[in-house]
Amino acid sequence: MSCPGIPINSDISGPGVRISLYIQSLLTVILVRASPEDAPGAYWSMTATALGLIITTLVTGLLGKISLLDAIVVTYVLILPIVASAFGVADIAAAKQLPNQPTTLRRAYSPLLIIANWLRSALTYAFTLFVWAKAPSFGSGPPECDQATKLIFFGAALPALGSGRVLNLVGWGILASLFMWRTVRGGMTLMAAFRGLFSDDVMVKPKTPPKNELNLETTDTYNYVTGEKGHEERAYRPAQVFHEMLQGMMNQILGWAPRAGTGRWYHTYGQVILAMAISIWAIAMTELELKRNVLEGDINKEWGFGQFLPLILTISPVLALYEAALKKRARGELESSKRNLRFCIVGAHGLKRPRTEIDHLTEDQIADLIESGQMTENTIKAIRAPSPFAVLTVDGKDLYTTYDLIETTSPEWRETFDTGVSDTSTIVDRHQWY
Repeated sequence: MSCPGIPINSDISGPGVRISLYIQSLLTVILVRASPEDAPGAYWSMTATALGLIITTLVTGLLGKISLLDAIVVTYVLILPIVASAFGVADIAAAKQLPNQPTTLRRAYSPLLIIANWLRSALTYAFTLFVWAKAPSFGSGPPECDQATKLIFFGAALPALGSGRVLNLVGWGILASLFMWRTVRGGMTLMAAFRGLFSDDVMVKPKTPPKNELNLETTDTYNYVTGEKGHEERAYRPAQVFHEMLQGMMNQILGWAPRAGTGRWYHTYGQVILAMAISIWAIAMTELELKRNVLEGDINKEWGFGQFLPLILTISPVLALYEAALKKRARGELESSKRNLRFCIVGAHGLKRPRTEIDHLTEDQIADLIESGQMTENTIKAIRAPSPFAVLTVDGKDLYTTYDLIETTSPEWRETFDTGVSDTSTIVDRHQWY
């Protein structure tokens, strides 16, 4: 007997559920880069939708109210939160470094976020393995419809109860084993997160005992105006790694490249491209799964309460992205039109020393020194003439100096400097002497 059409549950595989997870996963990836402080809101919306979908599918599956095809669609859709969460964790959980502070900031995260991240991953792997292990008897579909169900993998239609089942059991089994290994390896962090729900100081304790080491940093300064020299010393302890986010296998895939040197481009562009490529593949497989299987009706035309509720949860990340755009527009562009320019410091005229060693002498006393032969007029002019040099500062950090010219009031340097500037750069040119 042939299957007239595979039964499908719109509250599980309907367009509202799918679209909400598509949007929430995409917004999580965007907000991590555009506005990290708003990213947790999108993450929680996505996590709540994913956990609700897993629990609903498990309960309805055990009650025999959904088909095997519904469960397959859910397994594909759940790849999106894994990728989006891994991308966010790999990016947000990276060590932050202050420009004027050599030690790494303490990395202490919300224990609830750590537990939710672990729980969502654990339920995802448990759910997928349960579905494929129970595939021959899963759900409410008649046997002939289960036999007709196809698994779409890279466009190939595999029998869901044949090679498709073997492929998923092996693939998800490997990923689940790696997840369990990382859970055991990061068990102390996970336990710290559970204890952190009831204690305020658990997450700020170092992951390993701090080493009894001390680093010494010295800085020498010189004031070209007053001639004063300075020497500063600062002692600090090495950076300590505090309890941090428990990462999964996808975090390793997205975070394999180094953050410096030739691999830095990956963390700027490649990570987004890889996450988007995996997400697009999961979305395509989900839609093809519904397109290439023969269904009882058109699932995309069935809208009910179960479709609108997930879409309502999408409002929060959408508004967060809009608010981030408003904040960026309010503060204006920080950098624009970055380009290299060549500056030429030509010279100056009429420079005088503000203070000399003969300022306390009167003109009559100076005339007496010249008359007695102790000084000459050229000596007096040389004393009163500065030995100037020019200093060019760009944005208060890049410093360029010319050579000093000895005892002249009208120096001519004619020196050029190449430096990168933007429309908002501040350039200061100072003439100094000794």
